[in-house]
Amino acid sequence: MTPGGTVPTAVGETPIIPSMAVSNYPNPFSTTTAIEVTLDREARVNVEIFDVAGRRVRAMSVGQVAAGVRPIHFDGRD
Repeated sequence: MTPGGTVPTAVGETPIIPSMAVSNYPNPFSTTTAIEVTLDREARVNVEIFDVAGRRVRAMSVGQVAAGVRPIHFDGRD
């Protein structure tokens, strides 16, 4: 791993992906849900939400997030 947090590979330097867990509640939801992201170390977080037909309905850039649990709220009206 380089000091910049990447791994040299045959296709260039590949970023290290931190361990992450994601859950949401309530699930299923009709109007609002809380998406809980758990990271083992600080990372930039982007969230994409898809409907049951597989269409992307929302993309959110959360930004740099510290290690630990971070709730992200989605109101479903978008």
